[in-house]
Amino acid sequence: MNKKKIKWQKIVRRRLVPLPSSVHCEGWTINIKKYAGVGLNTNLAGGTLPQQLAVDSEKLIALGKRIHEKIKRDPKFVEQHIKDCYQACEAFVEAGKNAASGELTSLDLSQLLERFQKVLEPWKHFAIFLYIPHAVESVLGAELEKLFGEQNTGEVKYSDLLVAPKYPESTIEQHELTYLAKEIEDGEIKDYSKLLRRHHRKYCWLSVYENDEQPFTLQDFQKRLKGLLNSDLRKRIGEIEEGKKQIKKVDRQIKTHLKGELLSLLTILREYIFLRSYRTEMMRKAMFNSQPLLKEIAERANLTLSELCHLTEGEVVGFLKNRTLVPKEEIQERMKAWAILEVEGSYSFYSGEEAIKVVEEAFGRKGDPSTLNEVTGTVASLGRAQGKVRIILDKRRAHELQKGEVLVAVMTQPEYMVAIERCIAIVTDEGGVLCHAAIVSREMNIPCVIGTEVATKVFKTGDLVEVDAGKGIVGKLEKEYLG
Repeated sequence: MNKKKIKWQKIVRRRLVPLPSSVHCEGWTINIKKYAGVGLNTNLAGGTLPQQLAVDSEKLIALGKRIHEKIKRDPKFVEQHIKDCYQACEAFVEAGKNAASGELTSLDLSQLLERFQKVLEPWKHFAIFLYIPHAVESVLGAELEKLFGEQNTGEVKYSDLLVAPKYPESTIEQHELTYLAKEIEDGEIKDYSKLLRRHHRKYCWLSVYENDEQPFTLQDFQKRLKGLLNSDLRKRIGEIEEGKKQIKKVDRQIKTHLKGELLSLLTILREYIFLRSYRTEMMRKAMFNSQPLLKEIAERANLTLSELCHLTEGEVVGFLKNRTLVPKEEIQERMKAWAILEVEGSYSFYSGEEAIKVVEEAFGRKGDPSTLNEVTGTVASLGRAQGKVRIILDKRRAHELQKGEVLVAVMTQPEYMVAIERCIAIVTDEGGVLCHAAIVSREMNIPCVIGTEVATKVFKTGDLVEVDAGKGIVGKLEKEYLG
């Protein structure tokens, strides 16, 4: 095991599987260096508890600085980078769709391999744009805060301006379902079944983050629609319209109060706020599109889709080329725990107890946070709320949150929207100013504290808490459990 001391920066903390992680690692090592001149060749992807993705923080900062230098040297770099990101996302989505087209059962293994390899190339190129927004945030965020302190910007606050210039598809989906509910409530639509099926086809992919995850079902949208019909739709639509006005207001404030480098950097960061959501959504769509191909490969290997996704890219290629396959016993060990450790471009794969040791060596063992009564974090959306906690660690249980509860999660994703639409506040372990919880909470005007690190371990479902999203403090008011 490599003993080099590395300061790891956590990027993602959610369920991961080896197949996409192995593809991404190669893309980060080779393609980011070609694109930006600095490679991210020291990474750790862990399918243990907690499951997470991390990168050498020094390399991430170096990448952010290199991108910043490119921006300063060439004002058109951002425009080109954004264009490149859109093209990479579209190519990845289209590759997944093309690879899964036609009658897959009629193809032999060599033909399936050809299809798989046609997905891999745009997938690895797309990987460039997974990390760069994090690198930009780490460098530009600190510089912007410094510049805000130096310039007289009147009453304009830095945090108030961190609004994407347009909405991602996950937010548009929320809006469309809400407007549909209002039309039903107002009696404008009697039979909405066809419209809901169309909505399902349009957005079912939003819940697919890893290749083996299930898309939203029609019933998932029916449950959300029912919840919306039982809510104050007039208020919710008012919030949506206010969010649209807020984007225009931010545009005006930036043009009126900011100038020079501050104006330029904030404009860039707002573009990256959108790109961070956009490229994740396009990855979800591409993963969804490629599922039929991977299911067919899994069938040929006598594996489930989830078992296939616990192979690496090279192991899937090896099966399609030579019919060689990792023993099922090893796959079962990986499904308990796995880790990919890449140090300076050299890969090692671990499974079972060995994987757990690798992750513990990287991050250390944490003390018991359950004795704490309070956590602190970063304010993402201002406000104050009191209510009972609902811990949601599994997206499939997001529907369990009851109206008026405080959502506490490691981090949120689009599949958490059924809970977010009912909650009075959001508290997360992870996340920065560009994370999903931060963006959605500001748009929906929900008090939100992010980056507490331990909220999911300090609180239990049923705890009565106060969320002070002005000071970034969340504390217990009394012990009270739902059981």
